[in-house]
Amino acid sequence: MLHIDDCVDAFLLAIQSLARDTSLKTHIFGAPATYEVFNIASGHMVSVSRLMDNVISLTRSKSPIRTIPADARFSNTPLADVYKAQHQLGFRASVDIEEGLGMTLRMYMQRLEQYFSHRIAHTCGTPSPNVFDKQLEKLDGCSAHIHINDQGQLKSLSVSPDTPHFRSDDGVFGTELYVNISSGPDARTRTIRISDHKAGFYLGSKNPSNAPDSIVGITEDDLKSNKKVYVDWEIEANPETSAVRFILSGTEFQLAGPKSSEQRSLRLISKHDESSSPFRFSPMCCPTPGPYPFATDDRKLI
Repeated sequence: MLHIDDCVDAFLLAIQSLARDTSLKTHIFGAPATYEVFNIASGHMVSVSRLMDNVISLTRSKSPIRTIPADARFSNTPLADVYKAQHQLGFRASVDIEEGLGMTLRMYMQRLEQYFSHRIAHTCGTPSPNVFDKQLEKLDGCSAHIHINDQGQLKSLSVSPDTPHFRSDDGVFGTELYVNISSGPDARTRTIRISDHKAGFYLGSKNPSNAPDSIVGITEDDLKSNKKVYVDWEIEANPETSAVRFILSGTEFQLAGPKSSEQRSLRLISKHDESSSPFRFSPMCCPTPGPYPFATDDRKLI
């Protein structure tokens, strides 16, 4: 592999060499009849697996990796001979694979930032991840998607089609959820209710003390009955990443993703456990104009 900066340097060295050679031969013998051919490369072999590992590390990608059979027409160890270019042109590649990928990704991120800044300015207004003001109330009546960091993988919060349970799902968006905002235990606190109107129940718990197996769907009948149920969540947010923690109001518990890859159900853990993976809250359709809390883009995560 060769970075574009090194490629341009090689062309400039070749042009300089050609200019010197042509000037000398034209002066003595006339125009040259032949020209030199050079291999231009880094001189170091980079495996596909190393390239893939570097791209994943730099982009923090969670994309699945698909392995395909090698093409028999091509060598598994291609390495160009750059001896001639080194000794006749003085060419040496100066950008290694890690630096080159970093430069390339920064260029693409700058372009994306310009694009999103333009789109936000003309369609959405300036995003505001600050949830500690009245903008939190703008979420009342919104539909939203919620994503989970599940065992290092980005998953979606979905409603099980068969049982009244919320779970981690591999889908891109998961279930479209609905949000209601109300006053919390004190005047300064706002709580949030998350529901799936299609299935007809709220994200909550009937017995928080029975954590972690206590996250279930709470129906309207449950809310109207005398049963002690919990469906109100307090929010703690990281404004830098728009990541949030959901604290079950009136309890010592917070919402967490599945404990293992074999389980899909959500669970409750101590709200003092700071190792809990945060959630991402993405407002979609809202009855009031933006900007909305959490409506920040992912470029800050890279």
